[in-house]
Amino acid sequence: MLVIICISGIINQPANKGNKIQERANPSGTITTSNEFQGIGNELQGIATANYQKSQNGITTTNTTTTDIPLFIDDMHGWKGTRLNGNVTNIKDTRDWVSGGSYLDSSLSVLDSTATRVYYNYWYPSNTTYFPNQNMSTSRQVISIENARAIRIHFQQITLSSSQDTVRVTNMEDTTIYFSATTTQSNVYTNWIEASQAYVGYTSNANGESINGYIIDHILYVPANETISALVESPHPYPANKNANPGWVLQSAIPARRYMRAHFSLLDIEAEGWDYLQLYNNQSSLYYTYDTAYGTRKIETRDRWTPWTATNTISFNLTSDATYQYDGFIIDKYQLSTTDPAQFAARALQMNVDIRWHNYEVNHPISLNQLALQQASARYMRINFTHVNFEDGRDYLL
Repeated sequence: MLVIICISGIINQPANKGNKIQERANPSGTITTSNEFQGIGNELQGIATANYQKSQNGITTTNTTTTDIPLFIDDMHGWKGTRLNGNVTNIKDTRDWVSGGSYLDSSLSVLDSTATRVYYNYWYPSNTTYFPNQNMSTSRQVISIENARAIRIHFQQITLSSSQDTVRVTNMEDTTIYFSATTTQSNVYTNWIEASQAYVGYTSNANGESINGYIIDHILYVPANETISALVESPHPYPANKNANPGWVLQSAIPARRYMRAHFSLLDIEAEGWDYLQLYNNQSSLYYTYDTAYGTRKIETRDRWTPWTATNTISFNLTSDATYQYDGFIIDKYQLSTTDPAQFAARALQMNVDIRWHNYEVNHPISLNQLALQQASARYMRINFTHVNFEDGRDYLL
């Protein structure tokens, strides 16, 4: 194990002592009194401070021994350390993980040219699983094509075990249902969705069976014309008792483009009707409101597009009450399009995907449903994941 120790500190000099600290070249080998950090200079008064740094290479230790590292302060001239900060950097684990092998990246990288790829099709949960007693908030996943004016989702298969189970496609606020299926069917499209993001999920009753819920095999999308950087933002946090007017205005750099939408890199407001953000077009007509009046205390997201609308100006009008002010919003870019809804089919492109009815259970313990991958003849192995989707910061895979 290679360890480099860096020590920084405050060094006190007695009053009226005629020595001045100067830095010398880093010594090699063991730090001793012969290569200390010292020098001669003009008289200093009171307490003088300076940075003191030394390094020592090639220190070896194990998990069963203690290694002492020498540290010298310039006692020859009366300097004394009163506060020292230490850190350890460049630690490299050189244990042998296999008999005769070495845990060095340089030695493993040569294996790429000789490795054999073995194909697996492991899903967790298995690719025929869905769970009972689910709702959209626990089962949904995001469909997203960043630069899309509109999307249309194709289900290769929908298989339901009960008339009480439902596959749904909704907007990102879960307030608009774009598509709903309660029967088994195949080869079915949603209608065109004027958005680039949507939730796909399901609801199930207590008798949900282990069968395929859905398979999405491709998505049709219409590209936007331009994506333009911008900055429109509220105070962080926004003020209490704010009236909706005036709002913050985002103006298009290309007014001739008929359709426009904006991107939130931050949207953080109180909800349930207490605080809300309203969007107005260039005709001063309200076309969308960010609010949740059904039990969610707060709206919080860092990646959300507004709906498309026919405008070249968007006004963001925030209303707040006297309590619970959050960070408000930041608009960091917007998109423009000339494509009318009647032209979606003619201008559509196809993206092939493999998205299945697939979610893991809540409160899943690490000890449940462990999967072992084995290749008896292999000396080294690494795993390629084609799909990983967890709640950020809370769920994880070991």
